[in-house]
Amino acid sequence: MTFCMALVAALLVQEPADDLRKEFEKLKRQNIDLQERLSLLEQTAVEDAQTIQRLRQVVKLLESNGPSDAPASGPKNPGLPTPKPNLPGPLQSIKGKVVYVDAKNNFITLGIGKKDKVEVGYRFEIYRETYENGGESRLTKLGSGEVEKFMGQDSMTKVVISEGTISEMKPDDMAVAVRKISDLPPGKKEEEVKTAPLPPSPEAIKEGIFTITGRAGSAANAGYVINYGTIQGAHQTQLLWAYSDGKFKAKLRIDKVEKNHSIAFVVDNAMELPPATGDQVYVRELNKSLTGKVALSDEKRNVLAVDLRQRDGIKPGDHCEVRRLGQKLGTVLITEVQNWGSWARPEGDLKIEQIMKGDIVELIQEKQ
Repeated sequence: MTFCMALVAALLVQEPADDLRKEFEKLKRQNIDLQERLSLLEQTAVEDAQTIQRLRQVVKLLESNGPSDAPASGPKNPGLPTPKPNLPGPLQSIKGKVVYVDAKNNFITLGIGKKDKVEVGYRFEIYRETYENGGESRLTKLGSGEVEKFMGQDSMTKVVISEGTISEMKPDDMAVAVRKISDLPPGKKEEEVKTAPLPPSPEAIKEGIFTITGRAGSAANAGYVINYGTIQGAHQTQLLWAYSDGKFKAKLRIDKVEKNHSIAFVVDNAMELPPATGDQVYVRELNKSLTGKVALSDEKRNVLAVDLRQRDGIKPGDHCEVRRLGQKLGTVLITEVQNWGSWARPEGDLKIEQIMKGDIVELIQEKQ
């Protein structure tokens, strides 16, 4: 009897102990979760405090310097002429962010200054970066203005807006300096910008295919000269794709545009191989899954085999362009699709004997 009572007492003591352990583990997990949240809140608070400090500094400078010399009334930009091409500008790309907008006095403040090699008279274009479906970024130009002076111990820049609508600009918008590509340092061993690069053919313009004709800038930060200018539809910040024989090399962004050519730089973390003079530049990204090669050419049967498979999305009736070393040879018609690849036959003036194993085959996209 005594033994049974002792056993029951032991069980009663053990059960509360298990509950306490469970409760302790639960509280421990909650504590870890709260610590993580607290760390995130502290980090956010620090960032907000830094932003507030910068804004207070701007306000303090404005109060001490008085209102801007820029006109506070009248049309703010829409009808003003475009800036002259001989305005001063940096040879290398300078980017920053808007930290303050004064719509009443028609100026903005950038979070970059003298230490970032900004100079009075430089012109900045203001953009807003948005992301579309698929994560592709898009820059929308909001306007532009000229550097008037530096603020906050030269750590910030005052830009008077002369083009665009300042009321649409907000803190965190992107500011990009308009570069002066033509003033290259003398004596440098680098490729000069060709003032009149070979123009693209009408067919290339129609297809949106252009060519890298050289380099511009110092060897450490050289851009790529492309025979794609404003008369062909080029515009600043436009994205381009560089290929060699259908193989992707790098994504480029136009930094400077002239009438007959543009200067583009590689987008960060978007290069598989360095582009080179003679590479093809496309205004749209090629559909990699629908770009293949000729695997076999059968002159007797007047057919060729290509390595575009059924799972790649190719189908009978599709038309493909055939290229060799970047030059278009003609088009072929896909007649049969299998798991291993596809059969095709030449179209138009293209002859089967002109096609070789290894030639690039790319699906021709239907125009919308």
